[in-house]
Amino acid sequence: MNTDTKLQDIAIRYRGALLIEVSDRAVSNSGNNQLSLMFQAELMRLGYALSRPLFEAIGKLSEVEISELYRCVIPLLWNAKGADKKWRIFYPNFPKQVMKASDAELFWNAITHYWSYGRWTPCYKVSKRLPKVEATKFVDLTLANTESIMSVFTQLLASNTSLSEVAIGDLDWFLDAYKVDLKPHLPEVIPFKEQLCRLVGFSLKENAELGAEAIKTSTDVLRVMSYLSEGDVSLAENCKFISWKRSQRRFFAEALERVVNHDDVARHGEKWKRAFHGLHIGDYAKLAPKTFAIADQLRNGKITTYLSKVESAIKTGDAETLLNLLGQRPGELARRIDHLMRVLSEKEANECIALFERVAHKVDSRVLIQLYGHIKSRGQNVDKRVVMPKGSEAKARVLTKTLYALPEHQVSSIKAAISKALVDRYSKLDSLGKVWIEPHLLRCPVPLAQRSASDTLVTVARGTRLPFGDKSTLRMFIWWKGQDVDLSCVLYDAKLKKKGHISYTNLRDAGINACHSGDITHAPKGAAEFIDIDIELARKAGVKYIAMNVLDFTGKQFSNYEECFAGWMTRDFPNANEVFDPKTVQQKVDLRSATTLSAPVVFDLESREAVWLDLNARTGKNGPNNVESNSATLNDLIESSLLLANKLSLYELFEFHAKARGERVFTKEEADTVFSLEDGVTPFDISTIGAEYL
Repeated sequence: MNTDTKLQDIAIRYRGALLIEVSDRAVSNSGNNQLSLMFQAELMRLGYALSRPLFEAIGKLSEVEISELYRCVIPLLWNAKGADKKWRIFYPNFPKQVMKASDAELFWNAITHYWSYGRWTPCYKVSKRLPKVEATKFVDLTLANTESIMSVFTQLLASNTSLSEVAIGDLDWFLDAYKVDLKPHLPEVIPFKEQLCRLVGFSLKENAELGAEAIKTSTDVLRVMSYLSEGDVSLAENCKFISWKRSQRRFFAEALERVVNHDDVARHGEKWKRAFHGLHIGDYAKLAPKTFAIADQLRNGKITTYLSKVESAIKTGDAETLLNLLGQRPGELARRIDHLMRVLSEKEANECIALFERVAHKVDSRVLIQLYGHIKSRGQNVDKRVVMPKGSEAKARVLTKTLYALPEHQVSSIKAAISKALVDRYSKLDSLGKVWIEPHLLRCPVPLAQRSASDTLVTVARGTRLPFGDKSTLRMFIWWKGQDVDLSCVLYDAKLKKKGHISYTNLRDAGINACHSGDITHAPKGAAEFIDIDIELARKAGVKYIAMNVLDFTGKQFSNYEECFAGWMTRDFPNANEVFDPKTVQQKVDLRSATTLSAPVVFDLESREAVWLDLNARTGKNGPNNVESNSATLNDLIESSLLLANKLSLYELFEFHAKARGERVFTKEEADTVFSLEDGVTPFDISTIGAEYL
């Protein structure tokens, strides 16, 4: 039995399980079953339940082992749900107290609080909250063994997309904890360069020689240099390179000499100038003459690159040269094909598509999936879209320049070429047998670009629609420690026309039975804010969407707070039980970005779905940072993010796999492989999807 806190944390987050190893000869006894029941009872307070195999495995542990497991696991789950905090709110008898208070009382309390710089809050007698049974859908915890937990490491390295900051931390933990013992758990291929270069960089520090043979480009070498310098391996940000050991400098020089080229160096020219200086490249002029020559050309500004030739061909309208160049690099052709369709003549565009059809099989699957998602909506004008610039922060940008529709035959031809390339590629994988795909997965995008994803209770791709159940009240919350973080929400109709908001400037709306728990501006020991919305009343009043947002009033940025998180729950009895009931929490997201506005989620009241956004933005510096002053930014983020037309859904991805290596069936019961919201491979299995289906 393993009570290592980190291993149990990984087991819970990636496998929905607890890690327990018991002897085949161990037997359960009635005394231990009693302890297992106590363990179960505590888990149920947090919204979890033991599966039968897990319950039976715990029953075979000794009393001491069960106690150790309890002390290890329960604090992890308390923290995951936010139940380890003291939930202090301005109006302790929320929501009834806010709805019944006079306007004068609410105004006087608020202004007095602000006059005192947040030190004064009203002193109210806390009314007893009656207990009510809230129907709870418990999350089953299953039984994991060491092999299944070590497979997490394998999947993280095998992922064909970027990892979140949390996942990178887990990968680094595996490397540091197990070092060379991880060699049997390395995947056959590490397709995503950021993961590969973290492995190679770690290997250089530990003299472990893991993965070095997979270095294929000079950009790979630059990533390893950045890793060793504790910089950004994605290369989105600048890095201050350390003074490398002589053995490491020699490794870099030898690796560069095998793979260096002008284009890779020019793409990150300023970084390479600093890197070559730190490498003392002149010391290796004889060992790496080609590298030394390119470094000299870079320093003197004399590099001519492939990309400059491509840009010149586009500018001069030399389609023949352009297509010859792009045929040499199919990935570059795929990334540019939408633009090419808009700048080439019809004849030249058809030649470009024919070229793409011939070389699509050479393009990385991740690029093909991104392109398919983008191109499938290009039969229509695209007026507004959200983009996520590369980097560790989810600093969303809204682009409003119209992309005019492409001819339908071009869109169809490109889609067909991508589909053929993916199906041909996936057909080489193991058979899936009979396959059932739940239709709801059409509402769940493929999880790409997870680099800036927040640390959350449950992890899914941006744009995923998750049912939030049939309870009567939606309750949003934030908790922070520090100075003035504000919770608010904006109400929209079906056409995304704003119908109102709930915030510290507008604590209630009696027409829809919505209210805010009160604004706290000073919380050195932590404080909370809640918003309640009566779902049915809001819907009847014409509200279709509710956009939750969190703003840092001071402009301090969330990354500077000791703790700050947000989330939501649903309740049937908003005035009963504790205001914060952990077993009803459906999502919790830690706010750590270097931004001052977070839009975690939009609720669709018609479909009763939470649309996961996890978007952040920097706000203007003029005036107060509140929902009113950021109305345009919020509207653009929400309008653009609700559209899934430019993203490949999990349903479509799994359809490619089923066509390539399976047989479709019409019921879950007859399937060998299930893709659904709750069973088999689900939208929450980010690491599995990234490693095995992208």
